[in-house]
Amino acid sequence: LLNKFNVVDHHFLIVTRAFEPQEALLTHEDCAALLICLAEIDGLGFYNAGPAAGASQRHKHLQLIPLSALPEPRLPIEPLLRSVQMAGATGTVPGLPFLHAYAPMEPAWINQRRDGASSLLACYHSLLRSVGLSVEAPSAPYNLLVTKQWLLLVPRSQEFFEGISINALGFAGALLLKDAAQLEILRTRGPMTALQRVALPREA
Repeated sequence: LLNKFNVVDHHFLIVTRAFEPQEALLTHEDCAALLICLAEIDGLGFYNAGPAAGASQRHKHLQLIPLSALPEPRLPIEPLLRSVQMAGATGTVPGLPFLHAYAPMEPAWINQRRDGASSLLACYHSLLRSVGLSVEAPSAPYNLLVTKQWLLLVPRSQEFFEGISINALGFAGALLLKDAAQLEILRTRGPMTALQRVALPREA
């Protein structure tokens, strides 16, 4: 579905037909739908798991924005991801000062002649486990970001930083502001401070 409150052109939603709560864990069907979209569009898919993660609607939905609709061809966070430190199936990014988990996206998962959704679901579960979240039932809010190259999962502590609402796009490097006052707050405190305050502390 096209997003009625789009952030960029061609920003759309992947919505379950029957009602499921936005806090629900992603399923095989969710992963399959996301992969179908990524096969057609080079974009950023994301999931705001619950209100504290920036979700504004109760009905379960993922979102996707085409990278071609952004001012720059790549996401602002991507230079940091080049220094990822892997530990098995998941890794961490030294430049991100908050709890998170990273995993590479395998190109073969997007091949619709294979069951890439099962592999993507297993990867998503690995990300949840690596930050201490349950794969059996919703246990805490988080943001999930997915591109054709990588996945990033960030547990959340709260939605707002000094009145600024932050969802998954913030962790891609796109912080959305309402007015000049919010812009001044962000300039003064710094974007990374804002992200750190709405996430959870990184273990030493």
